[in-house]
Amino acid sequence: MKLLFLTAIIALVSAFSLMAQEFWHTTRDFPGGVKTSFAAREDSILVVGTADGIWLSHNEGFEWEKKLASSHISSLLFSSSGTLIAGGNGKIFFSENEGSTWDSVGVGTIYPIRKIIENKDQTYFFIASGFTNEEGFVGDGVFYSGGDIKTWEPRNTGLPTGLLAAEQLAVDKNGRVYVSLPDENTSGKGGLYFSDDMGMTWKQSALLVDNFGTIKVLNSFGISITPEDSVVVSVAGTNVNFSTRLNLVKHINDVSQDSPWKPWYVRKAGNWWDDLTLNEIHCAKNGDWYSSVNSSRSSGGSFYSTDKGMNWVKRTEGMGISQTDRFERNFHYESSAGKIFLVQLLDERVYYTNQSLLAPVILSGKVTDDQGKALTGVTIQAKNNIVRSNSNGEYEVVVPTGWSGRITPTLGNYEFSPAFVSIQDARNPTQNINFVGTYTGTYFISGKVSDVSNQPIAQIPLSGFSEVVYTNDFGYYVGEVPARWTGTITPELTGYESNPGSMLYVDLRSDLVDQNFLIRKIGSVYIIGIVNDENGQSFPGVTLTGFPETTRVDQSGKFFGEVPKGWTGSITPVAEGYTFVPNSLQVTNLQSDLLNQVFVAIKETGTYLLSGYIKDERESPVHDVLLTGLPSEVRTLEDGSYRIELPKGWTGVITPKSEKYTFEPVSIPINVLSGQLDNQSFVANIVTGIEDEEWDLFDVYPNPSRSRSIHIRSEYIGDLTVFDSSGRRIWSGNSKDAIGAVIHLNSSGVFFVSMSYMNRVQTRKIIVF
Repeated sequence: MKLLFLTAIIALVSAFSLMAQEFWHTTRDFPGGVKTSFAAREDSILVVGTADGIWLSHNEGFEWEKKLASSHISSLLFSSSGTLIAGGNGKIFFSENEGSTWDSVGVGTIYPIRKIIENKDQTYFFIASGFTNEEGFVGDGVFYSGGDIKTWEPRNTGLPTGLLAAEQLAVDKNGRVYVSLPDENTSGKGGLYFSDDMGMTWKQSALLVDNFGTIKVLNSFGISITPEDSVVVSVAGTNVNFSTRLNLVKHINDVSQDSPWKPWYVRKAGNWWDDLTLNEIHCAKNGDWYSSVNSSRSSGGSFYSTDKGMNWVKRTEGMGISQTDRFERNFHYESSAGKIFLVQLLDERVYYTNQSLLAPVILSGKVTDDQGKALTGVTIQAKNNIVRSNSNGEYEVVVPTGWSGRITPTLGNYEFSPAFVSIQDARNPTQNINFVGTYTGTYFISGKVSDVSNQPIAQIPLSGFSEVVYTNDFGYYVGEVPARWTGTITPELTGYESNPGSMLYVDLRSDLVDQNFLIRKIGSVYIIGIVNDENGQSFPGVTLTGFPETTRVDQSGKFFGEVPKGWTGSITPVAEGYTFVPNSLQVTNLQSDLLNQVFVAIKETGTYLLSGYIKDERESPVHDVLLTGLPSEVRTLEDGSYRIELPKGWTGVITPKSEKYTFEPVSIPINVLSGQLDNQSFVANIVTGIEDEEWDLFDVYPNPSRSRSIHIRSEYIGDLTVFDSSGRRIWSGNSKDAIGAVIHLNSSGVFFVSMSYMNRVQTRKIIVF
């Protein structure tokens, strides 16, 4: 109990210390599992799509309510009139009352509706596309609605008929619509297209780069329109024999021209044509820009710019990773005050940051306990803003100008004075909003009960707690008492006395450890000592005669004998083949404990002792190593030592064996043993692998699979999970169960297999036809 309590406290303190410095914070709640889409309006209304429906919050993510149970929701949009529009698989859902009631309409496609946009005249466009193993990128292109949302028609004139798996969609202030198309053959037909007539006709904008040529697009990651009326498109593709990943920028008035696009660098080092590709960019009202990169933990994540995209900084402090074990696309929304909300694809959390507030006001203070000590990890809530006090008990809450509300501290088992502080119309920074916490929980008192030889005593009752506490098999006890408790703890065992007799506690205000007791039988005294060999090593297995009860030496060579006070007698050690110095211990009228008695065992003639150690390079003992070449099995002890009695004249070679170590010397030859040999020692060197060698946990085959079944091959035993591209778990279990078995998948598509082993997680992507 005590260990779990302390571990939990340490973990919470560590987490709180980190959270006090985060760039991104999580909303109080974020139900519904991994998120697939995001929309928001009116500052506080947040909506998220999931694999099985839609959730809505009216208070910035503080509380949520499920508004629609459905299949996978791929896109969300709040229209300018307040209509909530959601894209499913071949279906549009819409609600005029923030999800209280819903209508839906089929829209002439079987594919997921990946993005919905609204034009300046309140008309709408969406793109529908997907991916199959049989056909690769598939889709039905762009669809248009004149405003009623119920009627949609495809508008793809000018788009290549075989390349309608549209990936990105955007509209500028003039009503020009942009769409990007993937092309797995990089034929030059994929890339960026635009329409100036509401999608009736489309034209391609060639992605020409000075001194590099025209990029043949494989796929795209984002189309963004900046406040300066520039178009930013992020693509991957080829140019002659070059693979390239670039972010390109051009003014909206120049998109229809054949002039070059300008590369826009995110990563300043390395090959300029192989950059990190940005997803959609959110341009905050204060001039900050936010975007994201789909990539590994080291390269991907949320990116932030304070100079309108000239320089980007990765800001993932406080963020988790997606269910794909990497960073994925981010969706953003900004409140009127500049508070930025974020949802990451296939991540269950909802995030926010106050980094870009238009007129931020900082409210700060300190939280201490009633002894004046800083309280770490106290939750400070200011409406829907939640921060935690740092290791010094300090906190800061950032709110917009004019904010009114309560600042309230909370921490388990604490009461605070004042309970909250009310702030009205915050205009200027306010400091010293301080709180004092009084602990109202419990403390733990723990210790050990031992006999005079320090051996643990089990099942000893200790009185004084609210209920009797007993020692465990190792002699330890843990008792729980309320804060500020006053009382006495006493070991209770008939016929025994303890030292100390009891322990008194007054106004307890912390946990206490090492509250130890020694107990002894009343009227008894003890004779305690050790038996060593001639080299000072412990000599176990000796029987000591003369005590009222048979007493033997333990594995460490120690002995412990109990006799009545006033006892007279003679203690004699006995072991076959040995004599002892002294040969006995005479005791007369013993009135107190007799401690630190030593017997030395001397081997009788005819054999000689051979001994040594095995230690590693740091002089640490290496135990349980087998030494071969001797007449009987010999292994090193806990202290790395070994010894054996060998007959006079013995000849042989001693060789240590271990799969974990090599040894120096490899062996020690002995030729005609004629006396005692000490320090026949070895140095153990641990066997290591090649540090830079790549460590593959497992393999999946066949990949791609045309039979909708896969096999797992691995040398390790870990946890396996198979999930589809929407984040749904398809299969999970132990890799031991999967090896040699067949895992059947019920559909084609893209799947992910993830394995965790020894704090390492590896994920592989598979394609099933």
